[in-house]
Amino acid sequence: MKKYFGLIIALLFVAICLPVTVEAKNKDVTVSETKVEATKATVSGKTEALAVMVQVRDANNNILGLETFATNGGAFTGEVTGLSLAADTDYKVFVADYEGGNWATQTVKYASSSSTPSGSGSPAPAANNIDAMIPKTGAHIPFVIAGAIAAMAVMGAVVIRRRSIK
Repeated sequence: MKKYFGLIIALLFVAICLPVTVEAKNKDVTVSETKVEATKATVSGKTEALAVMVQVRDANNNILGLETFATNGGAFTGEVTGLSLAADTDYKVFVADYEGGNWATQTVKYASSSSTPSGSGSPAPAANNIDAMIPKTGAHIPFVIAGAIAAMAVMGAVVIRRRSIK
């Protein structure tokens, strides 16, 4: 059994070190309509993704509310509720898929009688806003692999040291 132990460790080490490719398809989101009221924001748009996250933020990029909406036939519509919006104030609505796509942004002004979007609703690169600090889906995978390799190296060193002591 002892002679197979080293072989098992070597095979595990090779299996962990094999390159693993994880890709997230960039499925951009397009926002077609955004309406805000005192306590809710209604957002509609299109994407190829299965679900989207919608965030409502104030002028300082503080998240005031967020929701996840499922898509149906490439379209989504939903409400972010529980908001407390001030009249005659600009708010930003951010929408992104859960598959690594870019954030679509739209700026809307809450007027006590109606709301009108002033943004284009087209996808905005993350580098233009605070979301540049938020990693894309799967960004942690290289760190997990590096940690596993380091753990295997330490375990291998312990096994080799124990064998040399005997």
